[in-house]
Amino acid sequence: MAKPDDAKGYAIIQVSSVEDKQSLNVPQGIELQWFVGDRPENASGFIRTIRQQPWLDGTPYPWFAGEFETMRRVRKYFRDDKKINRKQMYVSSYWKHGDTDEGMKQAKRLDPDA
Repeated sequence: MAKPDDAKGYAIIQVSSVEDKQSLNVPQGIELQWFVGDRPENASGFIRTIRQQPWLDGTPYPWFAGEFETMRRVRKYFRDDKKINRKQMYVSSYWKHGDTDEGMKQAKRLDPDA
């Protein structure tokens, strides 16, 4: 589905280091922010960055992909605090700190909120 021309939102991209930032073409109406630090101890800072964004008018559709535990916290924030139905968001994990790909997939299968 294409983004409407008048859509507004945030792109919060988490990277390991400042050197990982890239020059990106960002659609009009989207504010790009970088969050540096991808270790498990940085998850709280990343979640805090998401929570600090001003809530915009309109129908939200959060879309996130990243580390397993961090995505669990993102999903919980939008579901519990912002009361967004899981069908109105996409939150997916594709890797897990300290685990293999198979271990992450198993954790995802066992996670009732995934």
